[in-house]
Amino acid sequence: PISKNITCLPLTLANDNITHCLGASDERHMCRIDGAESFPDTRYKCWNETGLHPCVSVDSLCDGEEDCEFGDDEQFCQNDDEDYFPEPCNDLSNGDRTTSHNFLCKLTDANKSRNIYFSLKNAITYPSTVPQLSKAMQKTEMVSKINVDNDRRQNISSSNFYRAWYCNRGIAIRYKHVGQICLCPPSYYGDRCEFQSQRVSVTLQMKASEYRTMIVLVLTLIDYNQQIHSYEQVHYIPFRDCKNKFNVVLLYNIRPKDFLRKYLVRIQAFEKSSFAHRATWLFPIKFPVLPVYRLVKQLVIPADETHTIAKNCPLKCLHGLCQRYINSEDFFCRCDSKWYGVLCDIPYVCQCSFDSRCVGIINNRSICVCPPHKFGPRCLLTRSSCPPSNCHHRGTCIFSDERISQERFVCLCEDGFSGVRCENIQTKIDISFAVDVSIPQALLGHFITVYNDSNPTQLSIYKKVPFNLETVTFHFSDPFHILLTEFDEKFYLAIVQETFTASLHIAVQLTASYRCLPIEEILDATILQFRRLHYVKYYHTLCRKNSDLVCFYDESLMCLCNQDRFANCFNFDRSITYSCSDTNYCTNKGRCFQNSETCQTPLLCVCNECYYGKRCQLSTKGFGLPLDAIIAYQIHPNVPLTSQPTAVKASIAITTVM
Repeated sequence: PISKNITCLPLTLANDNITHCLGASDERHMCRIDGAESFPDTRYKCWNETGLHPCVSVDSLCDGEEDCEFGDDEQFCQNDDEDYFPEPCNDLSNGDRTTSHNFLCKLTDANKSRNIYFSLKNAITYPSTVPQLSKAMQKTEMVSKINVDNDRRQNISSSNFYRAWYCNRGIAIRYKHVGQICLCPPSYYGDRCEFQSQRVSVTLQMKASEYRTMIVLVLTLIDYNQQIHSYEQVHYIPFRDCKNKFNVVLLYNIRPKDFLRKYLVRIQAFEKSSFAHRATWLFPIKFPVLPVYRLVKQLVIPADETHTIAKNCPLKCLHGLCQRYINSEDFFCRCDSKWYGVLCDIPYVCQCSFDSRCVGIINNRSICVCPPHKFGPRCLLTRSSCPPSNCHHRGTCIFSDERISQERFVCLCEDGFSGVRCENIQTKIDISFAVDVSIPQALLGHFITVYNDSNPTQLSIYKKVPFNLETVTFHFSDPFHILLTEFDEKFYLAIVQETFTASLHIAVQLTASYRCLPIEEILDATILQFRRLHYVKYYHTLCRKNSDLVCFYDESLMCLCNQDRFANCFNFDRSITYSCSDTNYCTNKGRCFQNSETCQTPLLCVCNECYYGKRCQLSTKGFGLPLDAIIAYQIHPNVPLTSQPTAVKASIAITTVM
């Protein structure tokens, strides 16, 4: 403080509650206690200040005004021109600040991160080289993304405020000589939409076992006589709507409603393409006295209806199938087309098109479920097909909603592609196994993405290893920096890249030398008896003592050894399994896994011994060595005959000759 110059201070004099340096730069806690978090700039302590607030803002240094009692906040400025003052500390440029002034400006805690996040600086890159996506390809993808964004923009014109509020929650239109009239939403009625309707407000979120199948849900408000008061249809596409919520309003057929009746909401799920019935739910209106009843449900749509087919059904369904509601033990008759009633004993004329399905009748009009290429109340309107240019890379075009413009569509992408129009080529990662690593039935890939200003994120994907192959392939569209593989309760480091490299193809081989060891195998058992906060301090020594160690883990951390042989650790969740919502998807006690808790990609079944197939539905149990059981494992699904293994071709030839 006397020389006003920067100098060194003995370590023993720092943080001893005695101010030795100007601004108390050696006693940082003094101003942090005084200024707290509300004033992060108040970090300069005036010399020999004894008042209640001895600290001032660093921006008040060298501003021409003495804010400290002894004026020490202006003594190190050394400005010859009294009318000129250097830039304040909050300015990024140094301006004419002196060296001491610049040093004291750094006392501020403003804009300083309180957290030190995981970084891959000095990390050992593996594999050593990653083929980079060409600049032309990156530019094409960027242009494609921009075009997609531009296509989704809509011009919003200003509206007349009087017309906007004239109809309350409705829309004002001009109708012939009548003048202005109101189009009301279902929840309101009246000349100006001024009255609320008695209604059931339904909010749904769905999960499906197969993410490529379009599901139609028919929601009906019924009474105990099976009379339908109103209905709505919801089109659910799992890969598009997995995080979406659907809001539906169901109205009573009379106003006011009959409070003596009991009402229910019935929801039926059908496949859009085949009309196959998946499930039916029934929810009673528990408080019918309420003018508005809110029903919020999350529905898990099963892969088929086998577990809802009733056994020992007490109902005598004349023209239908007796089934059980998926959410209760009650039975019901699911009627064939052209029949309705509690026992499917009342005929009616189906007014739907010949290639659609009738699922009920309301006010003498049929309720129709249309095939993908049809729409309208009776499925009599034909939808024009999507132009081939809408979806790239052989993507399948699906219209979003039949009630809005056909310009709104979604693309169902093939494996290896992603994006709104399937315009992005996903990174293809081929993982092979060295001779010292056993080939598993399935493995789990943990993709870790590292950020500068937040903690790493983790996305885990299950993959089956194809039979008779020694390579498993992942397709991943998002940036990532670390890939860890897990199988047989072991972890292997597959990829580490400090900077994400957009690549079309990465090939890695899992070797025993890149196995991540559990902490119990490499840290002394005596040290492990310490509290965790104590034995974590020894993690750096593990990388230094074991020159071949690449990574290790404990119950919550995954640690990588960097180039300087220090442990670089991040939080790692080993418990991610994402068990399937549909507990009946895998048969014969197979274990079911999904890649995401919310958006389900194709489900994976890990079968027990003697069982195989997509859902473990096939068995070799009870056989010795029949030819069928041996050949069955060799057959590759979705592969033409010419590309099948030789054993399969030979078996077909012998069978044909015989």
